Amino acid sequence: MNLYWLLVLLSTAVAFLLYMRFKTAKFISFSFTETLCVILPVFVFSYIGGRLDVVIHHTILIEHIYNIKQLIKIFFVQSGFGNPLGYTFSIVSLFVVSKEFLPANKFLPAIDKFILLACFIYIFGNLGCFFDGHWVCRGTPTTLPWGCLYRFTKNPSNVPLHPIKLYYAFWFALCFLISIFAKRIKVGNLYVLVMISTQLFFFILDFIRVKAYMFGCLSIRQIIYTINCIIVLLFYWTIIRKKQQVHTSPIFSVLPKT
Repeated sequence: MNLYWLLVLLSTAVAFLLYMRFKTAKFISFSFTETLCVILPVFVFSYIGGRLDVVIHHTILIEHIYNIKQLIKIFFVQSGFGNPLGYTFSIVSLFVVSKEFLPANKFLPAIDKFILLACFIYIFGNLGCFFDGHWVCRGTPTTLPWGCLYRFTKNPSNVPLHPIKLYYAFWFALCFLISIFAKRIKVGNLYVLVMISTQLFFFILDFIRVKAYMFGCLSIRQIIYTINCIIVLLFYWTIIRKKQQVHTSPIFSVLPKT
């Protein structure tokens, strides 16, 4: 198991426990079953989306068609959840599965808490990607003082590169802290704001990231990030806003009194 998966699995386990018991003013307590209904499907579908992203960006079905062992290794090990299609699948699965299996009064708090703890997981996942040093997780050459030569990996670079995954880790740490301390954000809106800002952040940083496939001046990743923003906005207008109108729980006091 590489460092990426070790950090992702450990942080996911911590996030699972926090999801059930995280009792800040904005979040409601969830049972073990309700937690599984949110985290497990998103975890699985994000993984599947990430695999499809690997197929697109690395063309592994062509390059490794005669090497089944290498194909399996790359498909299941050498890429994570934080790929563009991984986000796409997580968006869809979170709304479809959580909407069907959670009580109506917990759906909006669920997506807010999910995005908070997803940021927590991705901090460590991106640190794992950085230290793993896979070429597709690196940035373009830079003269900035924090440019990285990746000498701690099997494939060091000849010139300093943007440590793109450190940028991602910093972004998710910032989102995590803002999500905890942000006040007067209507329930359900935290998910929308963080998801859209994250996709836009990735869109911008893709200009300084190693690219695989291009459509004109945009990479396929940037196109998917744009589509993700549109999907989130559609969910906001068609589902979240309607639920906000009938959501009776106070924003800052959703826990039952004991």
